Amino acid sequence: MDTLKETVEIVKDIVVNLRKTEFDGIILSISNPADVVAHYVQNRLGYPPGKVLSTGTTLDSARLRRALSEALQIDQKSIYAYALGEHGESQMVPWSTVTVAGKPIRELIAEKPERYGMLNLSQIAAEGRAGGWHILGGKGSTEFGIGASIAEVVRAIFGDEKRILPVSVLLNGEYGQKDVYASVPAVLGREAVEEVIELHLSEEEQRQFDASCIIMAKNYQYALTI
Repeated sequence: MDTLKETVEIVKDIVVNLRKTEFDGIILSISNPADVVAHYVQNRLGYPPGKVLSTGTTLDSARLRRALSEALQIDQKSIYAYALGEHGESQMVPWSTVTVAGKPIRELIAEKPERYGMLNLSQIAAEGRAGGWHILGGKGSTEFGIGASIAEVVRAIFGDEKRILPVSVLLNGEYGQKDVYASVPAVLGREAVEEVIELHLSEEEQRQFDASCIIMAKNYQYALTI
């Protein structure tokens, strides 16, 4: 939100120039606040929602898996975990859907408390969320992380991989939300966003996701006034 006004002022000019062209391809936004900017661009251009997306929490989810991998001492390729909602402070982790080798993480903790019972899931989520701030404070920029995320998303689209990544897309009833861009698992292929995958969230997880969407919806409405 800190950079919203300045970013929208820049994006306005880009939108004006895009309107003058016959471009009808895919737009991948990485400008922060990522979810709001993607929504703003899609609205102003009138593009099909599935062809305008943001990298969203692709990077946050990678940082989350890294934090989990270090805590579990298990290779992150064996861990499925997503950060959902905002690419920002209100993002949430649906722990009920996190699995290690296909086993729900809470089952793993319950079955092997002597090894995994000391895991602090809230702290791990916070580490994933704060990863970018740590890097920014250390070297002043985070270009390599977002670069890797861009490459993942672009490769999935150009290669028609049908890969599922947590990108920011326009929701139209999925997860109980409408007219808001939020990061959720989506199938990516040559048409960009081909399908949104709905995870079964617990009541508390749904509340957290809804709260994140409320924040983004308010920021988007403000962006329209700039």
